[in-house]
Amino acid sequence: MKDTKIVSGKLTIIKRLKGSINGNPRFLIAIDGIEYSTQPDATLGYRASNYEDKQVMAQIGTYYGKPSINRAVLLCESDRYKGFN
Repeated sequence: MKDTKIVSGKLTIIKRLKGSINGNPRFLIAIDGIEYSTQPDATLGYRASNYEDKQVMAQIGTYYGKPSINRAVLLCESDRYKGFN
């Protein structure tokens, strides 16, 4: 993934995409209205429904030229400035 950065906001699942070649789930996700697709074979495909309508901190970037999300963690008020550990 290129051009990575960290964003935070409310995660919303827009729709389920075709699974990866290995059969792993993929989703089209929005964070504060900006759309990203999960990377093929990323564990976020399995965790996305746990994060729906919750505040998250996410690593985003481009994957083969498409806006993608690589990972996300729940964002609690006490964790707002901790980042990924």
